[in-house]
Amino acid sequence: PCSKEEMIERLKEVLARRGALSGAILDSQPGVHSGGYYRVVFGSLERVYALAGYEMSLRQRITTRMVRKRWGLAPSGLDRPLGPDPASSRLDCDP
Repeated sequence: PCSKEEMIERLKEVLARRGALSGAILDSQPGVHSGGYYRVVFGSLERVYALAGYEMSLRQRITTRMVRKRWGLAPSGLDRPLGPDPASSRLDCDP
């Protein structure tokens, strides 16, 4: 099993190698979960990117908000603390 903190560390490694984060970048990285998996676990890519120390480009932020609005989705949840999660010990570390 993998903790949320370990998942964030993997994102930091990708960020160090690639200099940016996106769903497409995550989907192309061996040994890293897909962008969709991160979205499910953390609530949004915007939120997990912030936790990994990455600030989305203006284009990424606008696109994300437009999609969320179009699909009637809740805001990204950036204001919610990561906090302990009883399910975090059950996350699969292997993509």
